[in-house]
Amino acid sequence: MIYLLRHPRPAIEEGICFGALDLELAEPVEPLIAKLRPLLPERYTLYSSPLKRALAVAEHFGEPIIEPRLREMDFGEWEGQDYASIAASYAEWALDIYG
Repeated sequence: MIYLLRHPRPAIEEGICFGALDLELAEPVEPLIAKLRPLLPERYTLYSSPLKRALAVAEHFGEPIIEPRLREMDFGEWEGQDYASIAASYAEWALDIYG
């Protein structure tokens, strides 16, 4: 069985493009941890993205194996920019995301 856990909201304004930016969390993780802990099996192997926001959750469940392939998508020059300023190039990219 594979369990995928998501971190709380990152500390970044709404409407800003981010993926690989290494952001802190805007909310405490403890309420999320309290909800998730009883849902997980007694034993498991824990993997995490190397980014701070993922590790902030993962480290509450043990010592995670840092897996670089779990790192969030890097949007390159769009990282940290508002969506309005990248709208035209984003629409073009969305037509062929693997291009």
